[in-house]
Amino acid sequence: MPGWRKILYQKQKNYPDNYTSKRYFLENIYSFNDAFFGVSRFTFQLNIIFLFYVGHYYIINNLLSLNFLITLNVGIPILATLIYWIGEGKNFTKHLVDVITQALFCCCLTYAVSPILRTLGREIDTDSVYIASGIFFCFSLIFHDFGLSSTIVNMNFSTNISLAASILLISRVNSNADSYFLLVLSYGLFNTFPNINLFITEHFQSNFPFFASSIISTIISIFLYNTYFPLFVSYIFLNIFLLLIIPAVFVNMQRFKNVIHGPWDEATVK
Repeated sequence: MPGWRKILYQKQKNYPDNYTSKRYFLENIYSFNDAFFGVSRFTFQLNIIFLFYVGHYYIINNLLSLNFLITLNVGIPILATLIYWIGEGKNFTKHLVDVITQALFCCCLTYAVSPILRTLGREIDTDSVYIASGIFFCFSLIFHDFGLSSTIVNMNFSTNISLAASILLISRVNSNADSYFLLVLSYGLFNTFPNINLFITEHFQSNFPFFASSIISTIISIFLYNTYFPLFVSYIFLNIFLLLIIPAVFVNMQRFKNVIHGPWDEATVK
């Protein structure tokens, strides 16, 4: 017997007119794993913001050596280039010159504007700078792309807000070198890293945000544990709430779903 199809323009034998397959009757029912890995996209971006604050703390307190910062500045772009090369294969060599040119241009431009950015917000109170940066980062999360099709999603706007928040924090550093490295860190975390995340998710591992977020969470947890224990406890509870409690509540709330689907649905272009 032929299977039932979700159409209205044809009479389907052996099926009454009001028949609806269980597959379509209640669509979009998510499992706990779906909700868990879905919210991990949000925690991934949230942890990137926390990681920038950690980097800002280490740089502003001179806890990282110059050689280590230079190594990161050179090693991370090379690693990103290798990832793209593995994914693209032969097609990547055609764009290699453009990638190197853009990287050198960004480094030179960053080095040129870092002294200006360092003194840009000197007249603003430090508490106001930290509050404003936190507000900007919250807005960047609102407009960030977490895999949902929504009109409010705007990655360019989200990236620009994150960079603006970073510039506010850069005004608190003590030297032009610190300003440069913090600006490079900001550009890498909020512009380059999301693109790498999207590339790896599409080409290698769909759950990469969860694994990357786990690594970043470990780094942040170690830092908070050694710096301020109450904040470490708060951070652990925040991750438990986001990764376990919210998905569990979401999955349990689906039993109240009463929107049924069938041939009467409006046609949508896919």
